[in-house]
Amino acid sequence: MPRIARSVLITITLLTPVNSGHAESQPLTVVVAANRVPTDRDKVASSITVIGEEEILRSQKSTVAELLRSVPGVDVVQSGAPGGNAAVFLRGANSEHTLVLIDGVEANNPLTPTRSFNFTSLTIDNVERIEVLRGPQSTLYGSDALGGVINIITKRGRGAGAASLSVEGGSYEAFREQLQASADLESIAVSLSASREDVDGVSSAAERLGNSEDDAFANTSFALRLDSAPTEHLSLLGTIRYTKSDSDLDNGGGFGQDDPNRNLTNEQLFSRVAAKWEAIPERTEFELGFSYAHQDTDDENDPDDAHPVDSLYSDFRAITTKVDLTSTITLTESARLLLGTEAEKERGASATVGTSSFGSFEDMLTGQDLQSYGYFAQLDTHHTDVLGIAVGLRVDDYESFNSETTWRAAPWFMIPTSGTRIFGTIGSGFKAPSLYQRYSSYGRPDLRAEESLGWDIGFEQPILHEQLSAGFTYFKNDFDDLISFDPGTFLFENIAEASSAGFETFIQFAPSEQLSLRISHTYTDSEDETTNAALLRRARNKAAVELSYTPHSSFSVATIARYVGTRWDNDFSAFPATREQLGSYVVVDIMAQYQLSKAVSVFARIENLFDKEYEEVLGFGEQGIGAYGGVTVRFGDIL
Repeated sequence: MPRIARSVLITITLLTPVNSGHAESQPLTVVVAANRVPTDRDKVASSITVIGEEEILRSQKSTVAELLRSVPGVDVVQSGAPGGNAAVFLRGANSEHTLVLIDGVEANNPLTPTRSFNFTSLTIDNVERIEVLRGPQSTLYGSDALGGVINIITKRGRGAGAASLSVEGGSYEAFREQLQASADLESIAVSLSASREDVDGVSSAAERLGNSEDDAFANTSFALRLDSAPTEHLSLLGTIRYTKSDSDLDNGGGFGQDDPNRNLTNEQLFSRVAAKWEAIPERTEFELGFSYAHQDTDDENDPDDAHPVDSLYSDFRAITTKVDLTSTITLTESARLLLGTEAEKERGASATVGTSSFGSFEDMLTGQDLQSYGYFAQLDTHHTDVLGIAVGLRVDDYESFNSETTWRAAPWFMIPTSGTRIFGTIGSGFKAPSLYQRYSSYGRPDLRAEESLGWDIGFEQPILHEQLSAGFTYFKNDFDDLISFDPGTFLFENIAEASSAGFETFIQFAPSEQLSLRISHTYTDSEDETTNAALLRRARNKAAVELSYTPHSSFSVATIARYVGTRWDNDFSAFPATREQLGSYVVVDIMAQYQLSKAVSVFARIENLFDKEYEEVLGFGEQGIGAYGGVTVRFGDIL
């Protein structure tokens, strides 16, 4: 039995039915990530986008990465077809500067070189809402949150007991099956989902460069959430998510990179138990939580006829455990104090051996760990519905590493006569060096933390009795002591500085409950301060048009058009690598759904409607036009 599969069984036996404030489902007018506790959206100064359950269902997407592509300030970059590494850049920051939370569990992998998160196998199973919080957030979340936070909240069990089975098929021999079940009983609420996806895909290395072998991808996911309220003032939560994916990979992007037998296996387990106690009703709440994450990645590549001297065998295993305690104190009707402390331990080991035309190589990282302790406080206050501010301070203390202090202020102001909401934030952030950057063959134990200072200011304006609304936000970020690999020393060094600035705009029009239109645009000017060159893989301009129409309660149709402008990437076919500009592109998707009966609905979609050829990463291929369809059958009264 695989290591993580055994951990799944152990974790299930330990789960206590519970309910956590920051993981509890909330309406779209309430956000959680901005202040770590549910807060009215109009009383939050942070730039935040919420993708709700209705939008998730309408999109017919299977992964979180696909849903993020049209969010302002977000660049999603995937290395080729499904199964390739998928990275997210927020406002020009590096991908490792985005902290990913799943029901409060930190999902960033301690054993990736930079402690980033690979979105390729993160499905929408049991996901109710996704909050994208932009700008430095280290004051509440510690390391890794220089660019922002992506907070994923799963569904709470609902109803007397119901289930659904969805089956989908389509282009590239794609098949997906998903089972969901939900119930809210007197003593416990249960919500679970299981899915399997298989796709033959296209060549990971671009076909235009002579690569023709299709690279398959298979993904199995399981998600469970348990909620209970034993007493009026005590609530409990248990959540677990397990994923195993198998990806056929090529050796890279470019000519002759097809590889018929390279395979990457990735297993992930994210789990959390938590208890929330209302010590003084409507005045003081305490939440105690324990999180456990286990991630295992194996990359195997035997020699083959096309690459007789090339081989690679690597295994990366990482465990993250975390205990956190927060208290929310309601001082007055308009003032709330949040106090918290966290203790986290991450441990990892990796082994890489291989051969190539340049000779053999080996890298070993054995049994290293890193412990940290965080202490934070935030005061959130407002005067009626007119103005307010949140101010916070945090100290993070690392064993065998320097402590870091971060701060943040987030004021907002409402003009009652026009409904104009003006907001702004300013704060600092940091990212601790990863285990790999400190202890691998290329590491240095004395690396300093990466640091940032970021601010933004903007407004939102409702028009025509809120049928029409518009918004604008300007942002600026400066990054110092960035850790980069130095080819001169073959070590990681604090040698880079970077900056990003730009603006995000949107217009939203909803003349009726049946019709809605949203147009958004992001301009990002990013720069490597050392070379004065634009940062790689960040588009200067990106835009999205989203239109949904429901002419009848049983039928709906939607379309999304995404524009991604030119951006730069490295061409590694040359030595040393040279820069090459990737062309702009527009991708259009169209989706429809029809309710045949109370129990049965059918759905269909076309992706990349105009069969646009493009590359998100230089030399890696993307899928062309694809048609998909399926059926969902719902079963009621299963309990």
